[in-house]
Amino acid sequence: MKKYLLPLIVLFFCVSCSSSSDNEPEQEQTLGVTIMGTLTVNAGTPAEFTDEVTLTAELRNEMTMDAVMHQIRFSDKMPVRVDLTFEQLPYTIDFENYRGLCQIDTIIPLYMGVPYTDCPFVKVDGYYDALTQQVEFSFTMAHQQYGDMPATYVGTLVK
Repeated sequence: MKKYLLPLIVLFFCVSCSSSSDNEPEQEQTLGVTIMGTLTVNAGTPAEFTDEVTLTAELRNEMTMDAVMHQIRFSDKMPVRVDLTFEQLPYTIDFENYRGLCQIDTIIPLYMGVPYTDCPFVKVDGYYDALTQQVEFSFTMAHQQYGDMPATYVGTLVK
């Protein structure tokens, strides 16, 4: 029962924050989560690159979140690790299946606070399963210099 408590709290948070009285000014509330997982990128040569990545997200009651992929690399040839930030990602909740869903056509990540327009993320499609505490999403990095690089991230909620 304990392992279902945190996911249900997350879902309850999202619902309770979105309902307020007409007389009360709505206050923004947030919930921070940390996910540990694996990023797999198909960058061409070698055919696949895998890296352990921590993702943190701050969910807001207006059904958006900010997320940061910490210290990531897309290839073993990448000389440094970078943090990529994604702001104002919309998400929905599927209460019937206990899932949070995020689908976006195109998003520009921030690198060191600056939009990284050379590499938009397209076809972002992901979910959080409240019963298993698993996160999975797929996307394509449409890099102007290196071409399209399909990727997936699979992780588990740790906080």
